[in-house]
Amino acid sequence: MTLSADQIASAGKFAAADYRGFEFCGACFDPTGRVLFVNMQTPGITVAITGPWAKGNL
Repeated sequence: MTLSADQIASAGKFAAADYRGFEFCGACFDPTGRVLFVNMQTPGITVAITGPWAKGNL
């Protein structure tokens, strides 16, 4: 995953980098099934990913 400079600046908590090679963990959907929250071990952040998800949550 590559975050834009604006996204990084607004978060203000981690360095600009390409985090695609780092571990994702703790993925879960919100109660509506529209937003997937995923934790990243390094740099220790949670990201929200929106669909569309063809069949809802897992």
